[in-house]
Amino acid sequence: MPTGDARDGLDLGFDAGVTATIMTNSMVGVGVDLGYQRWPGSSYLNSSVDALFSRLHRVSISGSKYTLSAFQITGHVKVVAAMVGPAAPWIQVGAGFYRLNRHLRLPAEQLKSSEWPEPKQNWDDIKTEPGWFGGVGVDFKTSTSTKLGLDASYYRLCTKLGLDMSSFHLWPDAGADLAEFRTGAHLLFGRR
Repeated sequence: MPTGDARDGLDLGFDAGVTATIMTNSMVGVGVDLGYQRWPGSSYLNSSVDALFSRLHRVSISGSKYTLSAFQITGHVKVVAAMVGPAAPWIQVGAGFYRLNRHLRLPAEQLKSSEWPEPKQNWDDIKTEPGWFGGVGVDFKTSTSTKLGLDASYYRLCTKLGLDMSSFHLWPDAGADLAEFRTGAHLLFGRR
């Protein structure tokens, strides 16, 4: 769920990934995360894109689609509370890099009737940006080698949401960094 200024332009998205944590003792561990996130543009943003390109191309355009996706590679430190019963609460903080792709797809058939000789249908703006996160969760021991858990995290990417298209910006590089709130469920494998 995008938060702050990002929630005006992005809708609820999804993320999937893998994480590996090496516990140096029963309470502290360090690890790495690999993930993929994707957020579709909101109806407000897509209709704003339609209005902008309708003026630029001098033809009515509708059906533009904006998406933001990110590949994540981050490191983290995890602190687990002493286990009392089957539940183990934890906190985790981390930082790393995100390869962001701001993608805009314009309706091809409508663009063909415009005055531009060869209008561009797809716009991609790919950048690698730093980011950080913090989260809490609880793991429930389901067997000697697996745990089922729930988590909630806050992520902040040090980027602006601009889509650079040569001579103009669709969404200017101004305002707050991209922030999101994630909730999820996970399955852990390992000895601890």
